[in-house]
Amino acid sequence: MDPDLLTQASLFGTTVSLLCDWKQLRSSKENETSEAFLNWLLIENHEEIKNQIESSEALIQSVKSLITMNQSELLRYAVDHQQSLAEL
Repeated sequence: MDPDLLTQASLFGTTVSLLCDWKQLRSSKENETSEAFLNWLLIENHEEIKNQIESSEALIQSVKSLITMNQSELLRYAVDHQQSLAEL
């Protein structure tokens, strides 16, 4: 298995997990944007992950897409991703 691929898959999984946390902590759906999520990562001391997301156009687009999901869809997506990663 390509180590870069595994690193990217792991980063994506971490991003999805953090998105779930972010959505769960928010009391409203106001300002649910990728910029608000990236700012939250910075506030929560996840600067390295924030920087990795910002350096990948594919990850930025994934975050924008995932933000539109509701909490249960996002959790289901996270579980599916985790199972797929475990199979690797």
